[in-house]
Amino acid sequence: MQGVWLIVLALIGIQFTILVGLWQRRQRQRLTPILQLLDAESGVLTLPLVGIPQIEGRWHRRQVRIQAFERRGRPQLRIGLSSSASIFFTAQPRHGPKARGRVRRLQVMLQAPELDENFRFYCNSSDRFRATLRRAGVQSSLLALLKTPYLAQINSENGWLEALLLSDPQKKGWDAPRLRLALDRLHRLAMALEGKT
Repeated sequence: MQGVWLIVLALIGIQFTILVGLWQRRQRQRLTPILQLLDAESGVLTLPLVGIPQIEGRWHRRQVRIQAFERRGRPQLRIGLSSSASIFFTAQPRHGPKARGRVRRLQVMLQAPELDENFRFYCNSSDRFRATLRRAGVQSSLLALLKTPYLAQINSENGWLEALLLSDPQKKGWDAPRLRLALDRLHRLAMALEGKT
C-alpha cells in the first residue's frame, strides 16, 4: 500500500514540476522582450514559484522595477521608476480603465481644467501638489503620462514613481512601443518633479 502512495506522490510531483516549467516558460516568453527595453545588460527577470514575476534593471540610469501580474484574467504591469521627488500622490483616469484597491489619500481638485475634467487626483497636501504642478514642465509631463494608452493609475511615494498599465485586450503580449513610451514619460515626469527639466 505504501508503494502505491509513493507512486501517486511521485506522479503528482512530476505533474507539478511540468506545470511550473510551462508557467515559467510562458512568463519568460512574455517578459523577455521587456528586458530588452532596459539599459544594456541591466535587466534581471525573477520568476518565483510563489509571488509576482519581476524585472529589475535601469532606464536612463535610474533604477526600474516591473511587476507582471493578472487581475480578473487581464495582464497588468506595475512599472516603478526611482525618483527623489518628495511629493506623494495618486492619479487615475476618470473614464477608461480603473485600478482596483483603496486609495489612502484625499481626493483633490487641482484647479487645472484639463486635468480635473479627465482625471482624479488624491494626495495628502493639495496646496503643495498644486504648487508642484506650477513648476516648469510638471503639468505637461503629468498630462502626457496620464494619456498613455491603457494606463490605470500613477502613484508617487517612498522614492518611486509608478504607473499601472493594463494589457491591450486586442493584442497578445505586451506592446514594446507603448511600454517604451510609458517608460519615457515616467522618466520625464520624474525629472520634472525633481526640478531637473
